[in-house]
Amino acid sequence: MRKFWATILFAVLLFSGLPAALADTAAAQQITFQQAMDMALKNSSTLRKDSLTIDQSKYNRDSASQSVKFIPIGQNTDPTANKAFSSLQSSDLSWQSAKRNYDADKDSVVMSVYQNYYGVLQAQVAVDVAQQAENSAYWQHRTAAMNYQVGNKSQSDMLKADADYTNAQAAVDKAKKALDDAYQKFNQLVGLMPGDIPVLSDQPEFTPLVVNSLDAEVARAIGSSPKIWNAQQLINQAKVAADIYSFNSPVESQTYKAKQLQVPIAQQNAASTQDAMDQSVRSLYYSIQQLENNYDSLKKNVNVQEDNLRVIQVKYKIGMATKTDEAAAQSALAQAQQTLTNLVCQHQILVQTFKTPWASGG
Repeated sequence: MRKFWATILFAVLLFSGLPAALADTAAAQQITFQQAMDMALKNSSTLRKDSLTIDQSKYNRDSASQSVKFIPIGQNTDPTANKAFSSLQSSDLSWQSAKRNYDADKDSVVMSVYQNYYGVLQAQVAVDVAQQAENSAYWQHRTAAMNYQVGNKSQSDMLKADADYTNAQAAVDKAKKALDDAYQKFNQLVGLMPGDIPVLSDQPEFTPLVVNSLDAEVARAIGSSPKIWNAQQLINQAKVAADIYSFNSPVESQTYKAKQLQVPIAQQNAASTQDAMDQSVRSLYYSIQQLENNYDSLKKNVNVQEDNLRVIQVKYKIGMATKTDEAAAQSALAQAQQTLTNLVCQHQILVQTFKTPWASGG
């Protein structure tokens, strides 16, 4: 008999509205940051395409190598040999570039996880802040209405409180739509359905960036950049093309002088790319430093707002503060926490960008 009633109770709970919502929450997929990373890499169509491109360029390179019977040295060599060797050079560069592009695109996917995972967390905090502000505006509106009725507030004060409350409600709707958009981008990145609402279980932690030598970090970025590597390979290719130029070949489409000028042009392009990377890395470093300098003050502000809320709540219990005061203190704390959360998330993203600046267009 006891089992019978337990079964009935379970069925009632299962099909009632509130427990169903709780069941949905419990069933929501929890995703750690590392799980999101693994899912995004597996889901990336760009990486799958890059992998096929590597195989294709390898086949082209192997095919081109079969036409090279010897390596031409100096000018006025056999035009056919020159063409075959140039073709091998080009196909070998394409193969090497394909492998570099795969690594670069992988870094870009990793960067996207940082941006979208933390983007959802920031959007969630923004919704909470908007709701707290709405609650504060509601109590201010209610207080203004009561004071207006007894003649302690003017009509303009009442209208202002009414407008503030309306704007706060609209801000909540806007924040919720932004959260939906953040989830949509995240779900697309990791391969979930558009309507899924996974629970992102990892929170960003603030860890200052340690850099012993900024110049060394700039050199590391330049040495690791796929774009700079490609630019340097084009220099080598231009030099070889000039070295094996055949003056008597009918298949040469450029003059020798044009071939020679291609070398300094490639060198200038590479130098410009390196300068851009140098500037990007240094700019990132100083941006990170600015965030780190602001962290302590924002953390202290959160502590101040927490203490202020505790004091207001004590006063409210003994009748020395109003519900309006408490709602305002809760809203102020939520805003302080949001500012700190945004800083920590942005810091994490910038640190990752500093490590792989080419992954975000650097």
